[in-house]
Amino acid sequence: MDRYKRPYEFIDIPLKKKIEKELEDRESKIHKYYKICFRCGQLKMLYEFSREKRNTDGRLGVCKTCKSRESLKYYYENREAILVRVKKYQKDNPRDRSSYFENYRKLNKKRLEKIAKAWYKENKKAIKKRNLKYYEDNKEHCQAIRKLWIKNHKEEIKKYNREYNLKMRGGDKMLRKSKKGFTLIELMVVVAIIGVLALLGLRLYTGQQDKAKNAIVKANAGTIQTLIQAELADATVAEVEDMYDGTDSLTLLANSGIRNPYTGNAQTANGTAGTSGNAGDVYVTLSGDVFSVNGNDADKSDVYDTPLTAKK
Repeated sequence: MDRYKRPYEFIDIPLKKKIEKELEDRESKIHKYYKICFRCGQLKMLYEFSREKRNTDGRLGVCKTCKSRESLKYYYENREAILVRVKKYQKDNPRDRSSYFENYRKLNKKRLEKIAKAWYKENKKAIKKRNLKYYEDNKEHCQAIRKLWIKNHKEEIKKYNREYNLKMRGGDKMLRKSKKGFTLIELMVVVAIIGVLALLGLRLYTGQQDKAKNAIVKANAGTIQTLIQAELADATVAEVEDMYDGTDSLTLLANSGIRNPYTGNAQTANGTAGTSGNAGDVYVTLSGDVFSVNGNDADKSDVYDTPLTAKK
């Protein structure tokens, strides 16, 4: 009976050869990139095996995992003997050992510094606690060692302090300059600047004061204009004129409660316009049936360009 034919055996001969070749290539790739470990019997990638030039594929027959397990097992079974051998070697070869570590530190200086910084950062609190405990337990001994160290390194400490002072204070010239103090020219310049600033500030302050007082004068004029308009509702023009400038002069201005902002006194009589009047006074004039109200500012000129008016 014929053997069971594979599906691709029913197709054309060239295509069949091509498929068979691809299968052979795949099997060769598996043998090329994979290998079976003699210990665990697993199929693993070649990089999982250590190099060995004597083998045809250039790799050991045992994978790295199995090799490390064997090494750990041997170490823990013969730990004491290994430690004895290591100590003996270190004792017999102190120079070789020190030179090895010295060369190792030079070659791996940056990496070791990085590891040391990371370790110190993680264990900073524990280190500080341990050091404090040691100092408390051995206080006298630590102080004696510190005094001895300072005594033996006096020159180095002076040199370090001198360099530190120069670095922090900007050099020896800056240090000498700081001891001399300010020169006369520097003081004169500072005083002149302070004087100019004070003068500018005083002028601004005075101007603001005048503006505030003029605003009070305007408010007083507005108050008188409102009172006159209210009186005109019930009285005639002649009666209102007597209230601010006639026999009843105390009635309107005195009862209004306005005060001159420049003198601080209450205004009880009608003021006068122009240079003959007083700064801050409010004055009322009558033209026909219209009352005009205005006030004097600091220069004795009108606070309003157009006076306030009140009429019947």
